[in-house]
Amino acid sequence: MYSSNKLCEAADLFGPELVKVQCETPSHIQFRDVTLSLTDLGTIDITTKGKILWDLYEHNFQFELVTLGHMLVPNLWSSQQLDRLNQVHQIFPGNSELTMYDEPFPRKNEGLGSHEPQTKLEFMERLHALVASWPGFLLDLGQPLLPSALVTCVWAVEKKVVLFYVQSFFDYFGHPPIIPRHIPNNACTIYGWTTA
Repeated sequence: MYSSNKLCEAADLFGPELVKVQCETPSHIQFRDVTLSLTDLGTIDITTKGKILWDLYEHNFQFELVTLGHMLVPNLWSSQQLDRLNQVHQIFPGNSELTMYDEPFPRKNEGLGSHEPQTKLEFMERLHALVASWPGFLLDLGQPLLPSALVTCVWAVEKKVVLFYVQSFFDYFGHPPIIPRHIPNNACTIYGWTTA
């Protein structure tokens, strides 16, 4: 009974696709546009490992953001579930549905991770709008940034919003959140791995 309730709660929170569990052991694993054989898992190259880690960070950040939002402002989720989830989807580029998908691995940092100030501003404003309803939101972050905002201003607001998110997550769950990373150009240098 307990586990079936948890499974139903997970389906409500993340969608039924996430909780579909196969009883049989699969022979292959689909990672974005790459299919990996279970027999080859021990020999995955370092670049693919870096991409897998990046993807895990990205999806876990999305799931944690939804979960924290559910916990901090449950009234916004109970009455407007789809509207709130759509607001979360807008924070991420592409066809983000908070589930794994088979789109190709991105070739450049997009959305919150973009190196382009105007692109980053657009997605940062969406995150800003989402967390503005959370308890303890900083009053000095109340005004949205203008499209003509300077790079330093975008960075300053990003820093405050991220620190607010990290602190809110820590206060509620007692450990730091997983936050997104930039796409690994060279997994060896990013993760400190050495090749054999």
